[in-house]
Amino acid sequence: MVTIQDVAKAAGVSKSTVSMVINNNPKVKTETKYKVLSVIEKLGYVRNVSAVELTTKHKQNLGVIRFQRAELKNSFEGDPFTFYHDVANGIYRELQGSNYGLLHEEIKSTNGICQIPQMVKTNRIEGLLIIGGIFDKQFIETIREKISSVVILGVDYPDYDCVAMDSKFGTYTGIKYLIDHGHRDILFINGPEFTTSTDLKEEGYRLALAEAGIPFNEKRHMKSPFSGSGGYNAIKEVFEKDTTHPTAIFTGSDSIAAGVLRYFYEKRIMIPEDISVATFDDSILTEFGTPPLTSINMNKEQVGIEGYRMLKRRIKNPKAERKCVTVPYKIIDRGSVKKITG
Repeated sequence: MVTIQDVAKAAGVSKSTVSMVINNNPKVKTETKYKVLSVIEKLGYVRNVSAVELTTKHKQNLGVIRFQRAELKNSFEGDPFTFYHDVANGIYRELQGSNYGLLHEEIKSTNGICQIPQMVKTNRIEGLLIIGGIFDKQFIETIREKISSVVILGVDYPDYDCVAMDSKFGTYTGIKYLIDHGHRDILFINGPEFTTSTDLKEEGYRLALAEAGIPFNEKRHMKSPFSGSGGYNAIKEVFEKDTTHPTAIFTGSDSIAAGVLRYFYEKRIMIPEDISVATFDDSILTEFGTPPLTSINMNKEQVGIEGYRMLKRRIKNPKAERKCVTVPYKIIDRGSVKKITG
């Protein structure tokens, strides 16, 4: 195994200089830096993370966890996890050039109880990012008993550092956009019962209707899994059981919208000529679908960026006051909403 001493000898520098290069210390001259990096590449040196942890008394990894909701993930029947991937992209961007590695785990629930991540049990990480608002308070408190630096991404979680998305007013903006285009019969296919964001989205939906003087109709608010099949089954129920149909659909996620699009394609219902569709999320699914959908962009990559920065802050100062930021959102108009006049 190639050691740091081997690199130093081959490069004609001290071990401390090699260490400074590895840690991207700005005090190292550019010429020396490239010389050492060239030797590292030539010799195939990989630093011993465990040894570094023993020497510095700091872990060299951060952790990221998400809840595993279904065995059929990444399928039409399951959750494609676009939210997770978009947030993770922001984390990766900030992680580049740092000294940290990143460990991932999907957390399963057994008899309603979430398992504690192995990376936490084995004390392998210095800080943890929790993606999504599905985990219960007891689970998060158990984790924080074992690791002090924890940041929750996606929702405003009391007593914890967090980076939240404004699900309530993001949904409000989407519904108001439909109303401003003349729609008054709007079907909202929301997410499932067990997510924090579902309740917030319903609040936004109700608020937009109330401001426009539109009565809330229980039949026009449905709940669905975050899946294509969930959206498909929901819209099928409305169009095949109800005698009157909405003029516009708003969905609680892009995966739900994908199911709506499939049903309309099968029935030769044209968007936006026959019905308008908009969605909450703005993942790759909305832009690559046919047709592309008007969507509320929730700035998910920025959630990851802010989350990483907040975790570094917490690691540096474990006793700092609790902090929570909400990232801004915007509507992306892709022409899937028809203007109704008269």
